[in-house]
Amino acid sequence: MNKQLSNFVEIREIDVDGTADETHAVDTANFDGVLFILKADDGSADFQAKQSDELSGDLLDNGADIGDNVTVDASDETVFLDIYRPDKRYVAIDVGDDGHVDVVYALKYHSRKRPVNNEVNEEIQGKVLISPDEE
Repeated sequence: MNKQLSNFVEIREIDVDGTADETHAVDTANFDGVLFILKADDGSADFQAKQSDELSGDLLDNGADIGDNVTVDASDETVFLDIYRPDKRYVAIDVGDDGHVDVVYALKYHSRKRPVNNEVNEEIQGKVLISPDEE
């Protein structure tokens, strides 16, 4: 029963700061990585992963670019950036302009501390079904 995905990952909806045009930072302590998933509203946007060991509030402090940009060329395109074992503790996505996205999900994976609770009141709800019977 402890091998289901929901025990190893944590999913959260994260905000984009309109002043910094960057997502709030994700703390990767005790996880191997984080997968960001977002829907691009604009057909000509670039998204850049960043990392830092310091925070300024909920944002990276002096975040450094990591990896290549992901460029979308169509509206409503889904974008993902998977950061596996980042060098720094905190990671975020520079969205270029906060108008480029509505919702960003961060899926931290391979937790060293299990089980992980993925339910967040009035934000994320779900259920684990293991070999369910038909109704």
